[in-house]
Amino acid sequence: MPSVGASLIEIPDRVRDLGGDDCVVEVPHQGKVSRTLKICTPLKTWTLKIATDNLSRRRLNRESAILAQVGTKPTHVYDIPRVCRFHCQEGWLLLEWIPGQRLRDRLRKTQDMSELVRWVREYAKAIRWIHNLPSSTLNASQSWLEWKLSEAKNNLVRGWVNQDDLNLENRGVPLEELFQRLLGLVPEPRISVCIHGDVASDNLIEREERIVGIIDWSEAGFGDPYADLALAWREMARKPHSDHLWNEFLKVYGLDEIDWNRIEFFLLLDEFM
Repeated sequence: MPSVGASLIEIPDRVRDLGGDDCVVEVPHQGKVSRTLKICTPLKTWTLKIATDNLSRRRLNRESAILAQVGTKPTHVYDIPRVCRFHCQEGWLLLEWIPGQRLRDRLRKTQDMSELVRWVREYAKAIRWIHNLPSSTLNASQSWLEWKLSEAKNNLVRGWVNQDDLNLENRGVPLEELFQRLLGLVPEPRISVCIHGDVASDNLIEREERIVGIIDWSEAGFGDPYADLALAWREMARKPHSDHLWNEFLKVYGLDEIDWNRIEFFLLLDEFM
């Protein structure tokens, strides 16, 4: 099996046998948690996610369970990765590959404002579609927010939160102090919808000038829509003319007024992920 940028040793035998000698392994993107590989054969292409530690193993378990719910339902709008194989003990997840490029890569290359506005509108449509999924799409056995706060605390205790990865305004602040600030910002419960939980632009796939797929569902659940809206706002804030882009986003999403306290809370929560 020829390999580009990946060692054969890390490819599980059960995956290697799918393509035999005609497989090519590429490294298209490194996720925040697991190691991600692209497995190419003459007939089919897969995404292989490999756990690198206990945290990524738990996330793969969760994503497999979520995709078993979301990915089996006909969407008619966006492609969702289908689980091909999953091995809990060995810590790997094999998914169907969704062809295209990540929206973040497209946005980095786009300087024209009208083009940026068009993609921001596409972005808003994708998030609106997720939030409009029927509540039966996900079986919520635990509060999503309780789970996220538990994960945040666990990441803090285990030393998995790196000061260098924080947003500039939070760097240098003791992590325990940041966590206490987070707990003080927990919002009152409100309407819950299906949320992706990590709907940054690098988890949206575009092809032929539109968003066609949504990937990386390990943090999805049934919770506050501001969990997704906060990450979208952060994407807009990094661009020139961010206010204009954000207003275009909100018009398409269908929101007139913003609860900035919720935005602040979910942005700070994401620091511990």
